[in-house]
Amino acid sequence: MDRNRIARTLGALGLVAALAVAQKPVQAQTPVKWRLVGQLELPQGERVGPLTVSPFGELVAGTAWDGETRFTGRIWSLNDGLQVSALEESFQALLEIDFGQSLWDPITMAAPVYAHGRREFRTWSIADGALTRTVTFDGDVLANDVLYDPFRAGFIVSQDFGSLLVFSDAGEPISSIEVDPMRPHRGLQLSNDGALLVVNSASFTLTAPMSGLPYRCADVLCAEAYHDVPGSYGPYEALLAFDPQGLRVATLPEVDPERAGLQNGPFRAVSEPTIRVWTDVRAWVSEARPEVELSGFRSPPVWGQFAADGMQLLTLEDAGHLAIWDMTQGARVFQLDAADGDGIVAARFIPNSTTLFVSWASGVSRIVDTERGATIQTLPQPSADAVVSPDGRTLITYSVGEAPARIWRRR
Repeated sequence: MDRNRIARTLGALGLVAALAVAQKPVQAQTPVKWRLVGQLELPQGERVGPLTVSPFGELVAGTAWDGETRFTGRIWSLNDGLQVSALEESFQALLEIDFGQSLWDPITMAAPVYAHGRREFRTWSIADGALTRTVTFDGDVLANDVLYDPFRAGFIVSQDFGSLLVFSDAGEPISSIEVDPMRPHRGLQLSNDGALLVVNSASFTLTAPMSGLPYRCADVLCAEAYHDVPGSYGPYEALLAFDPQGLRVATLPEVDPERAGLQNGPFRAVSEPTIRVWTDVRAWVSEARPEVELSGFRSPPVWGQFAADGMQLLTLEDAGHLAIWDMTQGARVFQLDAADGDGIVAARFIPNSTTLFVSWASGVSRIVDTERGATIQTLPQPSADAVVSPDGRTLITYSVGEAPARIWRRR
């Protein structure tokens, strides 16, 4: 395909131009869209863990590993990769570090960062890396996720069994959100306006309206307000992706050919792997119909991501196939297939562009143009994953447990 395009270009330029090109070194026919500007500052021998970009895109946080026993939390400048601070107290693993920052407060240095294990969570000051609090959970609580809620200035904790726990920003227990205590509750996400909490709760999706809760309180009335949050147990399908701007939710219904199309209480099975996309989940009832249903998968979908505007959904299948779906049409508009056992293992939308970061099981990672279906650039290893700034101008490629982590800027 590239050769045909080159041939057509040379034909249009004419014989003289063709001869002139032939006398020069061969140049890449697709312009490079990203340039390497640096890498995250790491002491010699250290390897990087999972990375997180701040909401306004000026900082990146992550853990680093010395290759033996020490795990350290670090904050870097996304502009040049220089270390801003090292977090006090060593970590026990390559944990994810999140920013406790609201989308309306651009002063990132005043916000905390936080990380959690199964039995505690901790917060730090970004400016100097000082540990500001350690919250140890009571009894047999085993946390699966911790989410900072800037709209109420508190933390929400999900666990294997029991309610969602609520703590103040000072680390004091406030209340709990009553949910099915016998299901494990995992990933927590909050809408951009703070009005909707979405929880991945083991084969069903829990949603809870949060807009009526008071800001920064710890009294009895506050405890009662959290207890009274009306959780909606539905859709009764596994959560695949959440659009925090448009409040779309993508879920995976149970695959059961014998009951496909039949209503069984809140459950509606399908005959083949399917994704259902819902709007207005705050008013979900078992009779509700999805906005669109996506089918035609060759293996079960295992991961999804909505584009920033919520109008496209990126999906990865268990067998390593990738697709992009248009929400207005409910149709596949782009796909990349696994080949010869080399499936796609990671992909990310790059905001304000028509490109994706895509990584294959073989270790190859590329920037792919979804409009032309062409590779724009192949990235050097290690680059099994990437984080992107909110404006889509800066990309960090890395592999957990390896070094370096490279910073790229879009031209």
